[in-house]
Amino acid sequence: MSGSMIYTMGLALTRAADFGLAVSVLVEGQWMHGQVAAHDGTGLVLEQPDGTHSVVRVERIAAVNLQASSPFAAHDQAGAERARPLVATAC
Repeated sequence: MSGSMIYTMGLALTRAADFGLAVSVLVEGQWMHGQVAAHDGTGLVLEQPDGTHSVVRVERIAAVNLQASSPFAAHDQAGAERARPLVATAC
């Protein structure tokens, strides 16, 4: 049996920041790409490889795409049991 977890866009952005993952965010119909430099639930600072950055209002983000496997990815261990989500905790 698997546990449950609410996986929100905010949690996805936190995961991306904690693990240095590339992200794409959909804002007003445009995809923006980069790495999360900071986010606080109100705004997101997204750094691009060319050294520029964007500041986005979190309320304007319609979707988040992480360049990583899902924290709910299935694994094969004594049947098709679901993996526990990868969640970083603050110390």
